[in-house]
Amino acid sequence: MELLNGKCCSFLHGFHVGGALAVILFLGAPACSSGVVIDFDDDGFAVEEGDCDDLDPDRYPGAMEDCDGIDNDCDGRIDEDDEGGATWEDREGEVQWYRDRDGDGFGDDADSTSACTAPPGYVALNGDCDDGDPSLNPDTLWYADCDGDGFGDEGAPVSSCLAPEGWIREGGDCDDRNAAVHPGVPEVYGDGLDNDCDGRSDADIHVVHEGEPAPEASKPVYHSIGQAIARAKDGDIIAVGPGVWIESILLEGRSLSIIAREGPSRTVLLADSVHAFGSTVVIVDDGNRGPTLIQGFTISGGIGTSLSDEVGCGISYTDRWGGGLCIRYASPVIRHCIIEHNLAAMGGGVHMAFSDAHFENVVIQDNAAEEVLAFGGGLHIFGGQPSFENVVIRRNRINEESFGGGALGGAVYVGDAWPSFHNVLFYGNQAYGEVVAGGALYASGSVVELDHVSIVDNLAWGGDGGGLYLSDADVDITCSIVAFNVASEAETGWNVAFDRVKSSAFASTYSCYFSTESDDGGFSNTAASSSDKIEDPLFVSFGGDLSEPDLHLSIESGCIDIAVEPPPGRNWQGSGDVQLDPDGSPQDAGGYGGPDADSWDLDGDGLHQWWDPRVGYIEGVDDPDDFVAESSSCDD
Repeated sequence: MELLNGKCCSFLHGFHVGGALAVILFLGAPACSSGVVIDFDDDGFAVEEGDCDDLDPDRYPGAMEDCDGIDNDCDGRIDEDDEGGATWEDREGEVQWYRDRDGDGFGDDADSTSACTAPPGYVALNGDCDDGDPSLNPDTLWYADCDGDGFGDEGAPVSSCLAPEGWIREGGDCDDRNAAVHPGVPEVYGDGLDNDCDGRSDADIHVVHEGEPAPEASKPVYHSIGQAIARAKDGDIIAVGPGVWIESILLEGRSLSIIAREGPSRTVLLADSVHAFGSTVVIVDDGNRGPTLIQGFTISGGIGTSLSDEVGCGISYTDRWGGGLCIRYASPVIRHCIIEHNLAAMGGGVHMAFSDAHFENVVIQDNAAEEVLAFGGGLHIFGGQPSFENVVIRRNRINEESFGGGALGGAVYVGDAWPSFHNVLFYGNQAYGEVVAGGALYASGSVVELDHVSIVDNLAWGGDGGGLYLSDADVDITCSIVAFNVASEAETGWNVAFDRVKSSAFASTYSCYFSTESDDGGFSNTAASSSDKIEDPLFVSFGGDLSEPDLHLSIESGCIDIAVEPPPGRNWQGSGDVQLDPDGSPQDAGGYGGPDADSWDLDGDGLHQWWDPRVGYIEGVDDPDDFVAESSSCDD
């Protein structure tokens, strides 16, 4: 006797022989009263007991229902949900499905079920971070918004359900380095840009390198700036593409706007050393008939011109003038440019003669003037009334190459001129020689206005006036900082020195002076006014091994809120009212103070440098080398 599934039956076994079923009955075994029941596949169930396939041992009543298109448990249904409590990991071929409420094809990780086929409202893909918003899922495209204008660069999107830091869902930005350029803004005539990203700019001529696509098919395209200038008419806007352009530019009697589309970090002008008019990078000469604009370039590698060249920019025949930029009898606007690594005898970076040029958001750095007589490592100004606003003049130098000459103005030389400097930083400039005067600025026969400037850490080695040296000059300095300047031969005039023969007028109000060598602020033969302060300005970072100081004021500085009222008999910029910093407080001293303290934008990206250390980094602006609060990983 054998019990199968708890029942008594004859001990029978069935098997096939030559294609026929053979049954062996073991004689002597008592038969069950219910008759013979045969289980051919040994799965414990015969056909009479519900086995729907008695030749398949994996199919019988109560078997696990796999996802294989077969009725495994012999209940008349195929691939139905298992009722025995098996999980989807146990059932062969079963799939996990996720609830997709928003119909975007991705389901909620926290709401899932297992089945052979998708239940209504469920999908196979998970990872939906917001199953109520069909626009948010792992396939959502995000665009980098480096300039923080609310529109991203479509050139390299990423797919993610959650936004990467600094990335947004709105694309369409055609220049993600400039917050003033994006869809929907008004088109600004005269800047050479496609402000509203509609594929059209106000440029009249485009300049691109050979092989580069033309920005606009309807506009003339040239492969050198000189060619474009030769074919342009007065008033035209020439838009220059990115790259290194090895050519010297001559604007003689022309009125043009030459604009680098992608700014100074991506557009470099290098002097062409074999050009007929010498090796100044850019010359603007001889009475331009209308407004001239040069914008968005790095100007580098020039060694100046002289009258011995075909077109000279100097006053003598032998000296070389204006290594990077030479302006004579013309008054262009220079904006968002970097003028660096140029060399000349007069004006290593820039020479200006009888010019009312305006410099705005410009960096003049690492230039040199070297000769027996060397004037103005960064700037040489002779005649005219040029103006400088939001300008950094740093690490320029002059070297007197042999004894018997002189080195005047490590950063700036001013002769018989009337320049104004507004929100300007002078630091790290140096003058070396036997006769040295003015590590930062030398002024002779001139009227100089210094408003909210910082003159810091400049050196006159071999002479006097580490910061300023005045000879028959009239200087008006307001809300400024003059500190930590060094003059190797001075006993008193470390910061400000005066010619002992030619007298000068010096008026100072609401300014801070400090010298580690004297208690009087580092003056040679005058004194600070009653509204000035003699104390350490306490910059955010300065001194030690720092290669680049941060000349913002720390919160402990006594130079903050220094200008409490207009000086007697004077108004603030034509108004009888006290002019305030942008935060509504009294004016701070130095280059990052005053009503225009929030107008710093050296790279022209539309984002302004932070200026008020009491509130730290202001959302949506940058500091000092273009920190972007919402997307600091972007290349600005």
